[in-house]
Amino acid sequence: MRLLLVLLTLSLAGIDVIANDLLTLSDGRPVKTSQDWKSQRSELLKLVVDRLYGSMPPKPTADAVEIKQLSDRLMADGKARESLSVMRIRRGDSTATIRFGVVRPVTDNPVPVVIKNDRWIFDLSSMPVGKKRDQYASQKRQEEFERIRDLALERGYAICKFNREDVAMDVATSRETGVLAMYPDHGWGALAAWAWVYQPLIDHLLSTGHFDAERIMATGHSRGGKAALAAAIFDSRITITAPSASGSGGTGSWAHFTVGGNRQTAQNLATSHAHWVSRQLATVAENPGFDGHVLQALVAPRGLINTQGGDDGLANPRGTRMMFDASKPVFDLLGARLPAATHWRPGGHGHLFVDWVALLDYADAYFNRQALPARFNNWPVSSARTPLPDPLVFENGKRVQSEEDWRQRRVEIKKLLAHYQYGSMPPPPE
Repeated sequence: MRLLLVLLTLSLAGIDVIANDLLTLSDGRPVKTSQDWKSQRSELLKLVVDRLYGSMPPKPTADAVEIKQLSDRLMADGKARESLSVMRIRRGDSTATIRFGVVRPVTDNPVPVVIKNDRWIFDLSSMPVGKKRDQYASQKRQEEFERIRDLALERGYAICKFNREDVAMDVATSRETGVLAMYPDHGWGALAAWAWVYQPLIDHLLSTGHFDAERIMATGHSRGGKAALAAAIFDSRITITAPSASGSGGTGSWAHFTVGGNRQTAQNLATSHAHWVSRQLATVAENPGFDGHVLQALVAPRGLINTQGGDDGLANPRGTRMMFDASKPVFDLLGARLPAATHWRPGGHGHLFVDWVALLDYADAYFNRQALPARFNNWPVSSARTPLPDPLVFENGKRVQSEEDWRQRRVEIKKLLAHYQYGSMPPPPE
């Protein structure tokens, strides 16, 4: 009976119980070797594809992709080069044209490159006139990017940005646009489409000889962070993935939340952002069967750096920390060169200069096999996990000995849940 009560309480609470023991196979055997993990990864990937991303088409063949350079110029007194191009992807009579730009140091040696999906490339004036462009201008994103660009060039890194709106528009009718419309026979959403385009873009970048195949990074912010993580899941050439404020469906959790914080659940993604995800998510949103730690583990043992603003309402420090803690055993098992890390800064939702400094510092440590700087994994106080109480011990330390004791203990547990997990609820209607 006590076992039944324990299981009932754990099920009711759900406070710190995370689905998916990553090091236990579906048949109950432990994951002990990298070969075991391959089997586990394959099973988890099928689950994630079915319920989050949807089925994706294979990478387009080389003869289906055309690159046309639109401009090319020297800058920074001849020390750097900036080019703007379009990538055309064809399928039958349909074509998607995707704008992208590259800024790189001028050198004879291949350089590391950070690839970011975004709504614009290097010049805000390329965005459609409207509310979003005005917002970005008021936030001085152009000036912020120019600081980021100069920093990256100074440190020997290239930046490539592509316009994800050309890949698939971020609207409710997204599946009628871009590459999604070209592949209606697949069940993918916008997140998967944005991630998919990293593959032919990396093919092109490597074909130029300017970029180091062992030092490719993917980044993006918010929904773009979710896409950057997905890109690394599906393309092992991405050495480091650096999602910024990716939240649920990214490095965060959709089941565990910071007390008093916003709750971006799977149900929220499946309804408010249905075009991002597989249609299957809506059918399992109450219990998708996995969380962000699975997505993190799918990129192991490669590099992972998560950047966040401590005042970001969607940051969910507690849930994010739980996901990092839960994925760590996989990185350890596979002998990761550097631990997966987070970097927290003051401020809200954004992909700022300080976030890029953290990304490049992590990359330097990763590529040079150095220790991670001490300022990483600087978890805010709100990330502390709510301790799961012993269901058979009262708050005063007395143990549950009878069914009557259990009824009284259950009242205590419900109060804890109301405080830490669910919030206060109104009485049922009469």
